[in-house]
Amino acid sequence: MDFARLPAQHLIVSCPTPAQAKAVIRLIQRVCESLDGKFLAEDAEEQ
Repeated sequence: MDFARLPAQHLIVSCPTPAQAKAVIRLIQRVCESLDGKFLAEDAEEQ
């Protein structure tokens, strides 16, 4: 399965404490690293 980048997409996360904010940032970083250059939009050719 190939994925294409979704330009200009935004995410707002509300974290009441600095510790929660750091945890969310680390989680987002790990997810992005696990994608290994692939993004979450399916290639239109496969549909």
